[in-house]
Amino acid sequence: MQEISKSQSILKDVHEAIILGIGKDLENTTLNSDRIDKKIVHKKIIENVIISHPIELDKEKNVYRTKVIVDPTHKFFFDHELSHLPGMLLIEAVRQFGTALSHLFFNAPFDSQFILHEVSSKFIGGADIKYETFIDGIFTDIVMKKGKPRKLSGTAYIHQNGQIIGSIASSWLIIPNKVLTHLTKFH
Repeated sequence: MQEISKSQSILKDVHEAIILGIGKDLENTTLNSDRIDKKIVHKKIIENVIISHPIELDKEKNVYRTKVIVDPTHKFFFDHELSHLPGMLLIEAVRQFGTALSHLFFNAPFDSQFILHEVSSKFIGGADIKYETFIDGIFTDIVMKKGKPRKLSGTAYIHQNGQIIGSIASSWLIIPNKVLTHLTKFH
């Protein structure tokens, strides 16, 4: 088996993103800088919501976009001087993006628990705090049960000024509270 170097892996991600049109047509899409409703991303405090309301770019390919809302006074993400966006902020933005898409576009019920199954990040370059940051995401695997999503997998591409600066692949389970309660009785 031939090993793939990190630079080859990043080039493969960039190639896939180019094919999907990730980071393109920013001037033709309308995204505002208002935070999405905190309930949709499972947050209690609005200051911890770090994405705007996502839009659908390509229904057939399941491609979506959101804008990262950056607050340089945020006590957790910016507790020291930075000229770039922290990786943890970008990972949380992708988590919120996936959660929002699950509810808005796949009708995931709110009486469910979202359980992160896997996450993998690759960064090509730093995200400069001076520029707007966007996330384009594509779902690569969708498992439905009784018309509701039970498992979602996808890749999110982070970009600034039309240039991809990183990707985060993840998968998560969506388990109805009543099912989770039933399952935990046996542990």
